[in-house]
Amino acid sequence: MSSPSASAPRFQTLSRQDFERDFLARTPVVLTEALTHWAAFRSWTWDSLRERCGQREVEVEVYPDGNRAAMWAFTPMTLGQYLERMNGEEHRKYYLAESPVRTVFPELLGDLGELGLVAPERIIKQVAFVGRDSFSTLHYHPRNEAVAVQVLGTKRLLLYPPSQTERIYPHPWYSPRFNFSTLPLDGASREELYPRYPKFKEATPLEVVLRPGELLYIPVGWWHSAEGEGRNLTITSFWSSEPRHWLAAPTGWRDACNYPIFQTLRWMDRSARRLGLQESAWRLAEKLGLIDDASKMSTYASW
Repeated sequence: MSSPSASAPRFQTLSRQDFERDFLARTPVVLTEALTHWAAFRSWTWDSLRERCGQREVEVEVYPDGNRAAMWAFTPMTLGQYLERMNGEEHRKYYLAESPVRTVFPELLGDLGELGLVAPERIIKQVAFVGRDSFSTLHYHPRNEAVAVQVLGTKRLLLYPPSQTERIYPHPWYSPRFNFSTLPLDGASREELYPRYPKFKEATPLEVVLRPGELLYIPVGWWHSAEGEGRNLTITSFWSSEPRHWLAAPTGWRDACNYPIFQTLRWMDRSARRLGLQESAWRLAEKLGLIDDASKMSTYASW
């Protein structure tokens, strides 16, 4: 999807001090030679992943009509089975997204190293995104900072600052998908969206093409979409943003207001599931305006 854009700053390396002073919670940055100590860039191949981890069960996102900007459901399969489907004609229907590295690739953890930009003990989650011509629609991380590391293949990302939130057409602040855009971006050109979403014409992103061995820092509250070129694998690490950073962002109020609603919905969903009243609870939440469509709530069964 073409767009008017500027490029994110790129450096070979940065000290943690310089990163925190100039970029943390401010703006994205790409480092091109900061992770040369990672063995994954030398030893990981699609064949080695299949041989070493192919029998491990994973939860795969399924898009029945192939529209990856739409809602999805989850289905279990082995990593080997997923890689076969990823290479097949219907690969657009499947995406292995946000899978914990310790669960999917425990044998390969020794091939990863420290990020340098953040102390290892601060990392709260490290996940893998594995796909072919993959697409992640516009969203932001409410209370977390993130670093995406490209291991295999190439990925193109568009990043929009929190100040452009209204131009992104987010879901309502009270929705479980409050940090996702409603823009139907997968396969659409910007020009096709302007009549229905006129404010989007004013949104100007930073563009990043991320290649193997490179990392991208994504600040808290920054909207971003990601489009993989062919087969690709990305490792993304998250750590908690300081409250003064995420609350100060224009998106901070959305997260602060949504958090108690989201926790209430999750509690209601789990309680109703134990009582066999899940669909009734979803319909009640829909009538109260807390969710958009009760028929799609199976997506959130993993809460």
